[in-house]
Amino acid sequence: MTIALYGATGRTARELAPHLAARGPIVLVGRDAAGLAAAAAACGGRAQYCVARSDDVDALRRSFAGARVVVQCASLAADDAARVAACTVAAGASYLDVCADASVAEAIAAELDDAPDRAGVVVCPGVAPIGGALAEWLAVAALRRRTGELTAPESIELGFCSAGLASTPGSLRSALRMLLATPAWSTRTIDFPPPFAREQCFSFPLGCGRLGQLFPRAAIRTWAALAPPTIGSATTARALWVAHGLLRSGDASHALASALAPMLEAASIDRDDAPERLRFAVVAHVTSGGRTTAISAVGQRPYATTVAMQRLVVSAVLGEHGRTGIVGAAELIRAEEALDWLVAEGELRVFADDAGGPA
Repeated sequence: MTIALYGATGRTARELAPHLAARGPIVLVGRDAAGLAAAAAACGGRAQYCVARSDDVDALRRSFAGARVVVQCASLAADDAARVAACTVAAGASYLDVCADASVAEAIAAELDDAPDRAGVVVCPGVAPIGGALAEWLAVAALRRRTGELTAPESIELGFCSAGLASTPGSLRSALRMLLATPAWSTRTIDFPPPFAREQCFSFPLGCGRLGQLFPRAAIRTWAALAPPTIGSATTARALWVAHGLLRSGDASHALASALAPMLEAASIDRDDAPERLRFAVVAHVTSGGRTTAISAVGQRPYATTVAMQRLVVSAVLGEHGRTGIVGAAELIRAEEALDWLVAEGELRVFADDAGGPA
């Protein structure tokens, strides 16, 4: 039951690897041999490693040979992620990733077409809390509370807010790619649960799992509060607001790269952020039949929540779910059960209908 981790020297993969190694043999894959060797050693002898760059198809296929699941944890651009996904399916393995970027999920779907169905495997993109599958679970759970089924709603409004997050360079680069992909900005305010409040949000092209395939894409709007001023991380906030200013001024190429390069180098982790200050929130407002239902989630450990979500989805993929093809997390695991599990793991608090109490 081999599981391969691509991008295995990154923060998410390093936290996820010991959990997966406890299930059985794993293979760590990435471009840094020394970092991979150290990561393998940390798994107590239950991991091997292979060196493969995201542009080396032959090395990727060799690395994934014999795996049942490949978990892609690197912050890859759309073309690179699609290549890794294609090599995964070609090796006869299922594919998961942690990419919240909508362009990544779209590139994977365009590259693979019906190949996962033909191979009898699952491809589940965007298994992550901020901009990923958590929004899918929340929206589906809200819709079921409203209608009892998955009929198409009139609208799904998704809001994301983070503060004090210890952003790695890869996470920040991913966020900046999404900023650059935003053709025009619009704004609105969204009420988030404590410790957040009413925050100014900007339209932001987040993937949100497979919501765009479950429901009409035109009905879905995604918003992000980029830098709450009260408890925001200085490095991340400064980088994102510089990017936002350059986008609004129309200078989003060389000037953006020049302005952000020093911040990316300095942002390995915002070490001045104490763990108790790390927060994120996701809000789903689903309107059906003219009435709106809201479900929101608040977490304190974004990387640990990502790891918990990946563990849950890996277990589902390896289990008897009867699914093949490109699917969403809510198609593999019932949304309410996934949320209950994350609450039980201590990773989330979930609130329904803005009542101020747990769902």
